[in-house]
Amino acid sequence: MNPLLEKYIDNSLSAAEQVELDLLLISDSNLKIEFDKYKAARMLSEAILEDEIIGNIEKLQNPVPETSHHTKYILLVLAAVIVGFLMYIFSKSSHSKTEPSNIQPDKTLFAQVYKEPVWPVERGDSDKLQGIISDYLSGRTKDAISQLESEIAMYPDSLTLQYWMAEIYTKESLPAKTEKYLSKIIVKNYTSDRLPYLEIITLIQSGQEAKALAKIDLIYKTSHPEYQEIYDQIKDKLKKG
Repeated sequence: MNPLLEKYIDNSLSAAEQVELDLLLISDSNLKIEFDKYKAARMLSEAILEDEIIGNIEKLQNPVPETSHHTKYILLVLAAVIVGFLMYIFSKSSHSKTEPSNIQPDKTLFAQVYKEPVWPVERGDSDKLQGIISDYLSGRTKDAISQLESEIAMYPDSLTLQYWMAEIYTKESLPAKTEKYLSKIIVKNYTSDRLPYLEIITLIQSGQEAKALAKIDLIYKTSHPEYQEIYDQIKDKLKKG
């Protein structure tokens, strides 16, 4: 078993390890299946334990003759068969979710229309954000994300930190995390084109192509020609697909 998954089971993941696990669950379909199986098994075992506790309480309140050992054995075997069957069905459904489908995000489209921002790496050496971004662009992705998340925890009102966190999560194709930060950012504090563009990319990454097209139609006329060109590419590829 993956050591990060073991730590998740033991509730001992650090903040950086939680980010690392989130990234792995997106990129490693086998780990995602194993993770989903564990969650299903835990939910089932908790439900069985809860039923057992309730049953014991009812027995104390309403005593009945003790069930024979033979009957208990049959019930245990039956319960094991049911649990095994449920796990098999869940395994099949988990596997099927990893197969390609029409609603899967178009990663090729993202690669073609993603436009990187002007990363803030030209600042002084004492700038903490500049150092984090430099680490990220140098390939130290997990460390950079962990550091930036820590900075945001210390300065939760900093829209600048939240904006660059959204940029990084967009580049890493983690739309749910991107949306978490985009929703907190006041658009007027930044250019009028970049944030709507990130919203559209996030919708594409999460497979919500119809919403992406609707958003493009809404902002197209007021967008910079550079972004209009990108939106034209997106509309053309989505409508053909």
